[in-house]
Amino acid sequence: MGLLEQLDASGLDLMILKNGATIFSSAGRGIAPLLEAIEALGLGQLAGSVVVDRVVGKAAALVMGYFKAACVYTKVLSRRGASYLDACGISCCVEEIVEEIVNKDGTDMCPFEKTVLSIENPAEGYRILKETLRSLRETS
Repeated sequence: MGLLEQLDASGLDLMILKNGATIFSSAGRGIAPLLEAIEALGLGQLAGSVVVDRVVGKAAALVMGYFKAACVYTKVLSRRGASYLDACGISCCVEEIVEEIVNKDGTDMCPFEKTVLSIENPAEGYRILKETLRSLRETS
């Protein structure tokens, strides 16, 4: 069974593997689980990992670049995300490439994607995404 099939079978939205073993997994959606993985494990443990995520846009790609993932498997990848992963030297296996990642309603671009449109530095992207997530949680 392939990694994306394992993701489906397990009911998860994110799995991070290292040396063939799952070191982090989450059924949470959006960017939050990737940020939680950094908080839980730190950059050192995540470096060189394989990330299996349902949807990857530029925001997720920035975070993966920040912790220096080795490879990404995803069902849906945005063009900006693909470009950023390529620039970071992170290989990618993808089922579908889309123009952009949209919000939950499908009416606009994902708010996290919007916040990092002009960001290229992964540490800055991580910081901005953490702040954006925190402020969204405080207002909901």
